[in-house]
Amino acid sequence: MLTETEVDRARRFATLFEGYAGVPFAVRLWDGWTWACPEYSEPRCTIVFKTPAALAALMVRPSEITMGEAYLNGEIDIEGDMFAVFEVGEHLFHTPQARRKRVVEMLAFLAGEVLKRWTTERSHSPSRDRKAISRHYDQPAAFYAPWLGDSWVYSCAYFESPEDSLTKAQTNKLSLICRKLRLQPGDRFLDIGCGWGSLVLHAAADFGAYAQGITISQEQAEVARRRIEREHLVQSCSVDLMDYRQVSERFAPFNKIASIGMFEHVGLRNLPRYFETAYQILQPGGVFLNHGIACAPHARSGW
Repeated sequence: MLTETEVDRARRFATLFEGYAGVPFAVRLWDGWTWACPEYSEPRCTIVFKTPAALAALMVRPSEITMGEAYLNGEIDIEGDMFAVFEVGEHLFHTPQARRKRVVEMLAFLAGEVLKRWTTERSHSPSRDRKAISRHYDQPAAFYAPWLGDSWVYSCAYFESPEDSLTKAQTNKLSLICRKLRLQPGDRFLDIGCGWGSLVLHAAADFGAYAQGITISQEQAEVARRRIEREHLVQSCSVDLMDYRQVSERFAPFNKIASIGMFEHVGLRNLPRYFETAYQILQPGGVFLNHGIACAPHARSGW
């Protein structure tokens, strides 16, 4: 016979997924309690919440990022068909706030330190960012090489004509960045989040700049250094394993700075510090080019 708590949980989850028309799935909580939707169908996947705080955070900030980070941190697991969970997620991300709030009320005992700790751990501290970047980018170079190709560029390309190869289009993009920065021989150029070093190499070899790159990925830094040595450019460019928040402590000002596809990793709350750091290390009259993916304010889920 179901306990009062189990009945209450079932009602709240039924309200949360009211109108759901996707594949059958189940939810299992940290204490072993399981709920299926629809009730008598074999689930294609089971979403396992290993901590109450992970469920609370997903209700407060429902997004692919919240779910993905909880999965990477081992607080959510998926059993069964991994792809089936996307239909569940799409429903959840568009569920009215009032329905999500009912689940949070069920977790009211978390309102204090546990939820605060979970949020703090994801607040883009240097240690948290290093861990996240390492998980994604510290794969062997052989993993990335087949699909990055000779350019070793991870972000978007710039096709000047339909006949351009991907490598040519990536080189076009690097040249466009350097031209927008008005790079000149002797310029001190910084690439924040330099990846495997392609822009640093291009700025030094084709535009005569002294180019400094920084990344918090050990593997990226090692690959970039090998490429610099292979191109005999150790006198004009280098790459350091460093967080952007440390730059002002180590280097003199730069007159040209670029950040390509990196500020997405900074975190919304850290954007003022990110831009302030760039401002502090940029010489008066210098140029800063920031390229990244953004979203309109109305696209963010509120609580």
